[in-house]
Parts: sequence; structure tokens; C-alpha cells
Amino acid sequence: MRVLATTVPGLEFVVMEEVREICGWAEASYTKLSGRVFLEIDESCLPLLAARARSLEGLRLIAGEAPSLEGLLEGVVSFVRGLGVEDLYFSVHAERVTKEGGFTSLDLARAVGERVKRELGLEVSLDFPDIPLYVEYEGGLYRYG
Repeated sequence: MRVLATTVPGLEFVVMEEVREICGWAEASYTKLSGRVFLEIDESCLPLLAARARSLEGLRLIAGEAPSLEGLLEGVVSFVRGLGVEDLYFSVHAERVTKEGGFTSLDLARAVGERVKRELGLEVSLDFPDIPLYVEYEGGLYRYG
């Protein structure tokens, strides 16, 4: 399973070591001073990691990647549809990691939210979502989870 772990910039190597200590096995990749570590871990390790890791600020499951906005929108809708949810509330947290492109994080969140609402009929709740969706753009690649 692919996971994005966030931490204080500069502690990426600590996260990598801590994850390997907790999970026993993990593949990790990061850019120094980014505060972001991409992990490949066994699914059974995720609850342990969430409970025991002290160097993490957050964990986000990465369900897929897409090279275009349209690919992202199709991927997110397919992912949410695959969860088999109906009559639930969702929210979208979007992040534009790199600054190229003529859009903002809010534009990205709006596009995803509108597509999910239109195609799946789910309603938005920013305060208490049943399904918190995460999308990001980094260097020409869109990720979602």
C-alpha cells in the first residue's frame, strides 16, 4: 500500500527509520526538506504506524496517480464509487505542491468536488465528512486518495 507521510521539513530520514522500526519492512522515498515521505508498506502495518509513530504529522493513503486533470477526476470518481458509498458526506483537501500550472489548490478542490457531487450524488460537508478525499498536484502528476 502506498502512503504519504508528512512531517516537519528536515525530519524525513527520521520518519523513514521510524517506519522501518515499526513495520519491519518499508520502502521510502523523499526529497530533503520537503516534509513529505512516500512509503510502500504492508496494509497490516498502517494501524500500528498511525498509533506508534511520533515523527509523523499526518498519513494519507495514495489510491492512484494521473498525468492529467481529467485522469485525476476519472480516477477519484472510480475510487469513491469502488468504496460502495451512498448518501454520505465528503470533503476535498487539495494541495498544489509545485507551483507551475495556471490553477490554485482551491481550483483543484472545486473541480474534484463538483465532479464527485455530479456523478455520485454525494453531498459536501467541510465540518464532518464521512469521506475525506485528498488530491495533489506535483510536477505534472496528480495524486489522489
